[in-house]
Amino acid sequence: MEPPARAADRARIQAPFPYRGCGPAVVAGSVQAPHAGPRGDEVDALCGTRVFRRAGAVDLLFPTMLPSASLSQGTVSCPCPGPATRCGR
Repeated sequence: MEPPARAADRARIQAPFPYRGCGPAVVAGSVQAPHAGPRGDEVDALCGTRVFRRAGAVDLLFPTMLPSASLSQGTVSCPCPGPATRCGR
């Protein structure tokens, strides 16, 4: 499984924790952090280069929060490999 797909799976599983009350999440997109633009830069600044190279940025959609554009979207960054890592907002 490719790193963005692994990050998307982790984000979908762990989305209920940082986004309580938003309902089930649907993955709208997933990309490795070095290719994620400002979100990737945020991972680099907060977590360091080693995590930056191994992380993915995942865009989430919460259908139950529609039609509100701001409440129905979220982004998490997930370290791709390693079973002990957790997603962060």
